[in-house]
Amino acid sequence: MHGSSRCMVVVVIVVVVVVVVVVVVVVVVVVVVAVVVVDNLSSIAGLPNSACGSCGNEHVHFHLDRATMRYNV
Repeated sequence: MHGSSRCMVVVVIVVVVVVVVVVVVVVVVVVVVAVVVVDNLSSIAGLPNSACGSCGNEHVHFHLDRATMRYNV
């Protein structure tokens, strides 16, 4: 009995770690997609670089702008 309970603890820990990793990956993907969508919507609407530019994401927008400029030219 004792050995199987130790195995269960290991299984529970592994499951918790996997769930946490999946949640973190999903959150990162959602944030990146949201930044790209907001940036594209603002450029379509002709607004200055998007509202996210004021919260310290200039580096991301620099790369997005370079990518869109490359496609536009």
